[in-house]
Amino acid sequence: MNNKINQDDPAVSNAYDALKNTADKVMQGLEKVREHQGINRRRWLWELVQNAKDVPNRFGQVSIKIVREPDLLTFAHNGDPFQVRNVTALINQVSSKPSDSIDAQITGKYGTGFISTHLLSTTIEVTGVIHREGRPAKRMHLMLDREGTRSEDLIPKIENARALVERIDTDAAFEDMPDYDTQRTEQSFDTVFTYPLITEDARLAASDGLADLVNTLPYTLGNLAKVKRLIVEDSVKGQTLDYRCKVVANDGSIRKLCMSAGEQVIAHFISYGKDNLTLTVEVNGFERPKLKANFGEQPNLYRDFPLIGSEKFHFPFILNSVELYPNEERSGIFLNAAGTSHVATNRQVIERAMDLAVEFGQWLAEQGASNLYVAAYSRLPGVNMDPSAMEWYQERQRNWRGRILKLPLVETTAGTTIALKDAIIPRHGPEGMANAVLWELVVAFHGRGRLPRKDLLAPWLKALGPMEESDSWNQGATLIQGLEDLFKHVESKGALEALVLEPWPEGVAHSPVDWLSRLFRFAIEQKEGELLDKYAVVPDQYGRFHKLSELYLEDIEARIPDAVLDVMKKLGADWRALLIHRSLDLDQKSHKRWGLADASKKVTELLGGDLAEQATGTTFTGRTDALDILFELIAIVPTGGRKGFRASLFSNGCSFFQRTGDLNETSGCSDFNFAPAIRLLLQFIHNRITECSNMDGLALFMAVSKDQAVLWLDRHLRSLVGHDEYKAFLERGNIIPNRYGELKGYDALYNYGTEDQPMDADLVEV
Repeated sequence: MNNKINQDDPAVSNAYDALKNTADKVMQGLEKVREHQGINRRRWLWELVQNAKDVPNRFGQVSIKIVREPDLLTFAHNGDPFQVRNVTALINQVSSKPSDSIDAQITGKYGTGFISTHLLSTTIEVTGVIHREGRPAKRMHLMLDREGTRSEDLIPKIENARALVERIDTDAAFEDMPDYDTQRTEQSFDTVFTYPLITEDARLAASDGLADLVNTLPYTLGNLAKVKRLIVEDSVKGQTLDYRCKVVANDGSIRKLCMSAGEQVIAHFISYGKDNLTLTVEVNGFERPKLKANFGEQPNLYRDFPLIGSEKFHFPFILNSVELYPNEERSGIFLNAAGTSHVATNRQVIERAMDLAVEFGQWLAEQGASNLYVAAYSRLPGVNMDPSAMEWYQERQRNWRGRILKLPLVETTAGTTIALKDAIIPRHGPEGMANAVLWELVVAFHGRGRLPRKDLLAPWLKALGPMEESDSWNQGATLIQGLEDLFKHVESKGALEALVLEPWPEGVAHSPVDWLSRLFRFAIEQKEGELLDKYAVVPDQYGRFHKLSELYLEDIEARIPDAVLDVMKKLGADWRALLIHRSLDLDQKSHKRWGLADASKKVTELLGGDLAEQATGTTFTGRTDALDILFELIAIVPTGGRKGFRASLFSNGCSFFQRTGDLNETSGCSDFNFAPAIRLLLQFIHNRITECSNMDGLALFMAVSKDQAVLWLDRHLRSLVGHDEYKAFLERGNIIPNRYGELKGYDALYNYGTEDQPMDADLVEV
């Protein structure tokens, strides 16, 4: 056509407008292809396979051959010949197929997706055979040339291609093939598309498409009975692979399929179909199959062929339905704008697929399948949905998950498989070691029969989806539990004795304190140490739980001996209830602490102070058990400390008050201040001696002979004389007998006595 058209001729003007419109549409399509190169690098091959599948084939199934050379790629199939409208559809970039998609045998709209193959080359050589009713077949060679930067660049090329087809009966380019129908065999790959790979981008697109083929072809062949085989001859990789899919079992709803490349089986699949809807999962075999997850790695939606870009339409199984309406880019489906029929149909398919997924998950569990976490993968689609569509999906998701919770999907460490609703899935932040550590803590607390195996934890967390969607899982029970949940459970136990942990698989018991130490260290490492102050989980020395802020650490360098703590409890200061359990390994260097010096100070305070013996009417001295407490306290001596003033006082005191008992050798007590207790006991003894008035009274009180009483008093007074700190107690009370056996004050006696105040002869030496 001349660049200058006759604008006054309506026919000419209309023809040019139609041609320009075609060129505009082609140019716009090319721009979209280039704009979305990432998807189209994986899509172009499927458009060719889809077109081959949609072509009728008298052999029942189509066979496809792809030949990859360094700078050339050819795609050939043995489908029935072109019809003229197929060729013109290629030229004009329109579909030659029904637009209502009601024919289940037809997947695509021929021509609209084909333009994505121009990512390989702007020129495509199309070779094939044209069939016309009542006329001989014709061999065709057609060049689709889309080289150009403007629509006007394409107009003459489109016009020339149209003109060539119109000369089908006269142009020598169309060779008669009168015997084609009789000579054609299943090995006749007569329809060929040839793509020169001129640029590096083109070669990369070819490589990406072939690489993606391996991932999605098995599902495609499993869905398509019309595709018999797909042969890839790749001289770049130096390999030829003949892909086939064989149905090894089919009961009408469940099919088992094997995908082979040549003689080697490369994949096994199980599919579950009902009412134009099929769900498929890859497995390692058919005997107790192990499911293979597809968590956003490959397309999840198929309309016979993968909708490249539907990787983020999260679903537990590959979903295939000829009822789906894909978008123009075949990267997903219409879900927005609920009022349209396409959206309504797509939503109905998704809802039915959810129902079918629950049935399929139940069936797989009944077959003893493993990796059943796959059946729980039900997170919200990561695709663009308007608020109305998102609300619709969230409502369905909650209902769907409610049914998934009832499925026996969780393979536990105990070797059982339990319903998801009865399981606990530990989660702490992003995936990684933290979750593994939390699992070890939780499994000891809740038992191996409630948690998935440790090796399944990470995939389970992926299957359950992000934390922001966890509310739809927690229907009547908390399925996903974090560190804070574990703290709540521990708090509910109240004390160590109620914290019964499951033994290790080897039968070795967990130490509750060691387990708590590990729990607390983990919380601190994860910057969640505040949980120790929020929940009463830290055991005191009785094992009762408190908030950390309510307890003190015991100074590891100056521990308080149990003997001292026993006395303190009797004094009303039960520090065991305020001290963190000694066996707890709590790395809290800055936490408040108590040590032996603090205990000593507190005991002194409770006894009435440093000079309590000089006070009158103190709280302590008025206690009925005051002597018991003093003797228990003074009995505490260092290991090997059975000699010395305190030991002597304890012995003499026991004899005086007719008490039984022994010294309590205790390590770590040397720095304790026993002086207030010693002074109080001395005061008690001297007060009682004074009350005896004379040696006869003393002997009577001690229930010994007078001579024995004299010897006891001799020992006692000697011990006081020999100790500078307590020598002054010689002057406290009437404790020294005169020659008449009367007990007098130290100041009231003369040395050796007088006629009026004679000192007892046996005590002269004192």
